[in-house]
Parts: sequence; structure tokens; C-alpha cells
Amino acid sequence: IRFQRDIGADIILVLDECTPYHVNRDYTAQSMELTHRWALRSIAAFEESEEGSAGPQALYGIVQGGVYDDLRKESACFTAEQPYFGYAVGGCLGGTPEEMNDVVALAMAPLNAAASAPRPIHLLGVGSVRDVWYGVAKGIDTFDCVNPTRLARHGSAYIRPGLRETKNGREFINLRNARFRDDMGPLDPECDCATCASVSRAYLHHLVKAGELNAVALLSVHNVRFMNRLLEDVRAAIDNDEFVERRSYWIDG
Repeated sequence: IRFQRDIGADIILVLDECTPYHVNRDYTAQSMELTHRWALRSIAAFEESEEGSAGPQALYGIVQGGVYDDLRKESACFTAEQPYFGYAVGGCLGGTPEEMNDVVALAMAPLNAAASAPRPIHLLGVGSVRDVWYGVAKGIDTFDCVNPTRLARHGSAYIRPGLRETKNGREFINLRNARFRDDMGPLDPECDCATCASVSRAYLHHLVKAGELNAVALLSVHNVRFMNRLLEDVRAAIDNDEFVERRSYWIDG
């Protein structure tokens, strides 16, 4: 908590243990109880420490419990009872998108019901196009994920699945592929980022194949902007009561 205070984090998270997928219920229960004990100590440390110089800082609790229904509900109820600014849903969320939807739903009901006033809810480590839309539909407000820069390091760029350029259900294209060698078009014709406005797919293909670090920077700029555009459209869809239609546009085309 002190380290997070010192670096000026806006969202400060309690200490927790993120369990892997294949652990049993007993281990998950012990881990959850450990996280709850750490959470109480984190709350005390947060209240006793001075606010960072960068401005207001908010403490978030983390819901654990793995894929087990009763543990998720127990952890969500415990978290909702604490004096947090907001909540985070973390830990193992399952092995498939469908299982993750079920696990997130288990956590959301107690969080939404217990608070006297709505609190922001964060989904830890999740950030695909599909997961953002379906997470928001369940009441998730914010997300974090390493995918934009991790994909860039591997020579890949986010592309809206509806453009029909991606394969096997992916949300990105790999610029290493030979099909981009002579492609003089922009990386993403829908994007307004500096990368899409200044360089071609062919040039990015060359940089990636040559191992140039500039490729990582250019692709990171696009991927981060892609996620910003996605969330801008999510907010507009909510405001305009077009959520289902815009979700279909981003996911199905």
C-alpha cells in the first residue's frame, strides 16, 4: 500500500493471491481467506498512510473465490462490506469465455446489492473486444490488460473482428505474415491514430521482420488507441441506447 501511495497510483489495490485455474476448492478457500486477511490489513495501512502528492487516491477491494460459486459469493459479500471506494473482480475467472461470464456474474450480484450507493467495479486482467462488451453488460466499469503492448511486441495489431481480416476468431492480425509485404494500405482504415495515418502495412511488415524496435512503438500506439476507440463507442452506445447494435458491430460485423 505504501509503494502504491508513493508512486501516485490513482487506483490502489489490496494485496491478494491470484489462484491458478486447476487448484481445488480447499486451496481456493484458504487462498480467499488469506486475501481477506490481507485486505483488512491493506485497509488499515491505506487509512494510516498519507495521500500521494499527485492527488486523490482510491482503494479497491478484490473479489476472489476462483470458479466456485459459494466462494465467489462469500468473497463478494465480504468485499462489499468493507469501506472501499470501488471493487475489483480478480483471481481465476475460468477456462473459457462462457465460464468467465458465469464467474463474473456470481461476483456482481452481491457487489451491486450490498452497497448503499453504486461503486465503480473493475475487472482485473481482462481486455479483449468481446470481454469488454460482455463485461460492461454485467455492470463492469473499467478494465486493465497487457494485450495492447504484448501484441505489439509480437508484431500484431488489433483489428475489429467485423472487418473480416482476422482468422480463427482472433481480434488482431499478425504483421509478420507475407500477405502484408506489398500491402500499401493503412493498418486499420477505421483508425485515427498516428500510426495508421503515417505508415503502411507493408512498412510495418518490414519493421517487424527486421526486428526493429520502432515496430513495437508504432503498433503499441495503434493498439492503445484501438482500445480507447472501443471504450468511447461503448459509452456512446450506452448514452444512445444502442448497446446491442454496437456490440454486434464490433464483435460480428
